[in-house]
Amino acid sequence: MPISTPVPLDEGGRYGYTVMGDLGFHVLDLQDPANPKAVGSVDLPVNVGGVEGDNIDVTRVQSRGIVLANGYPMNEDCYEP
Repeated sequence: MPISTPVPLDEGGRYGYTVMGDLGFHVLDLQDPANPKAVGSVDLPVNVGGVEGDNIDVTRVQSRGIVLANGYPMNEDCYEP
């Protein structure tokens, strides 16, 4: 998943958010885009039916201070226990 920024860097944004499968959710300081720095992370629980982190929604960061992240099912017929 690419890094999502609620405010584009060229418009004054500084932080980016990403999920990387079973590597978890990460918050990056992009003040120097050539040298991003991790400023926070959350491990995601192991999921037997899919990928732990695949999609991210940053549309609520500015207004509510939350980021939504979820995985996706990899089993037949999109079944995920």
